[in-house]
Parts: sequence; C-alpha cells; structure tokens
Amino acid sequence: MMNIQVKKSFVTVQDTFALDLNFQIEAGSFTAIAGQSGAGKTTLLRMIAGLETPDEGSIAVKEKWWYHSKKRINLKPQLRRVGMVFQEPALFPNMTVGENLLFTSNNTLDNIIHLTDIQSLIDRKTTTLSGGEKQRVALARAIAQQPDLLLLDEPLSALDNTTRYALQQTLIKVHRELNLTTLMVTHDQSEILRLADHMLIIDKGKISRTGKPAELIAGSQLSGKFQFQGDLISLSAEGILFIASVLIGNQLIQVVIDKQEAAELQVGDKVAVASKAFNPIIKKIG
Repeated sequence: MMNIQVKKSFVTVQDTFALDLNFQIEAGSFTAIAGQSGAGKTTLLRMIAGLETPDEGSIAVKEKWWYHSKKRINLKPQLRRVGMVFQEPALFPNMTVGENLLFTSNNTLDNIIHLTDIQSLIDRKTTTLSGGEKQRVALARAIAQQPDLLLLDEPLSALDNTTRYALQQTLIKVHRELNLTTLMVTHDQSEILRLADHMLIIDKGKISRTGKPAELIAGSQLSGKFQFQGDLISLSAEGILFIASVLIGNQLIQVVIDKQEAAELQVGDKVAVASKAFNPIIKKIG
C-alpha cells in the first residue's frame, strides 16, 4: 500500500498553481494518471521519486515513510527503491546496452534482459538504437534496480503504433511477473484501457475522479452507434461467444461476436464497427 498526501505551490507567469493530492495506491496495482497538460502529473511522479520536495505532507510506501514534513523525513532518491522511465530514455551514449544496465545494478540481469526482450541489443552502443529499442533498455535499467515502485512518465508517447503496442505488452509482462506497483502518466485512453486496472484523473491540481479505467473513460452508457473505426481493447470469452471491447474516440463499445470472428482479431487491431441487418459486425482494417 502507498499513501500519498502532498501539497506544492508553483508561481507561474499568470497565477499561483497549487497541487493538493490525497490518495492511496494498492500494492501490485497498475495505476494510470491522466489529466490536462500542466495539471501536475509529472510533478507528482517526481515528488514520489524524491526528485522534487513537496511543501508539506507525507509519502509512505509499505508502511515506511519516504517523506513526512512534520517528522522532517525526506529520503534521498537512491534510498526510495524507485525505477523511473521518462519520455526521453536518458541512456549513457558512450556505453553499450550491457554497460548501461551494469552501471545501475550489480544483480543478475539474465531475467531482466529476457523480460524486456533486449538479448540482441546487449553489445550495441545506445546511439545506434531506435526509439523503441532505447525505451526497452530504459525499462530494463529501471527494473534492474529491483524497485518497489515503477514510475512511467509517458515513455511510449513518441513511438509509432506498432512499436508502442509491442512495448505495452512488455510493460504488462514486466508488471505482472515482477509483481510491481506501477504508476504511469499517459494521455492515451486506449493505452490506459490496455494496461491499467486503476485510474486517477488530476484536474487543476486535485484528484477529480478515481476508479476503474473503463468506467471513467466510457461512463456507464455504451454507444449503440456502429459506424466508426477504433482500437480493439480486449476480447473475452463468454461461453461459446466472445465480447469485443472497442474504443472509438471517448466511447467504449462492446459487441458480441462468435468464435470464428474472434479468431481473426487480436487486441491492438484497428477495426471498423458497423451494422448489418441490425446486427453489429467488426472487421480488421489496415
């Protein structure tokens, strides 16, 4: 369990902005943090990691104080057991991938290398890597420290759709196999639905809503208009049939399909949802 209650004020060109957050995160959860640009999402991650100091409040992880203003506790970042991946991977350009990993960890790295699928990259200089390969290495370096907490600040936002989806699958695998507690800042709603089991929305420096991603993104109403293109978020078996969940804009549509239709689809596909003889149909596009 992680308990966070922090306040921090900023002076901007136009006004004074106040961040005032109070929430809990369950151990082992994958929490997405969403909100408008400038809402305080990145600052929150940096305060948890110890890279910025709140004006007041407390941060407790596994019943241990990482920060407590009244008790005058403020652990240094290296003592907080946090792995962090930014939008820019910030790897050492003069080192190989293997040297980057060894620089941050003395642990056995075979499992980490396998989990992040970077076996073929170990002897390459980081300057020769693609954007997706760099983020795989940055993720490997973050989890090589055996963190209690993995913080992700839009690490996939600059990647193309195919690379992004592949890394999303890697994040799911890493999160589950290492039993991590993960917080991820992202603006991508399909990404939130694929990865997260919990969601926080920050608005004007405060938590405006919290809950399950599907409920917060789609609300309680499902659209009955089947004339759009979207992302296939999930396929779940219900007896002999399947439920396909498709994100179309800000709407989550659920359609019942048969086994043959489901066999032609996989999560992450771009699909067209239309009506035929008053029944919804889904077809992969592209």
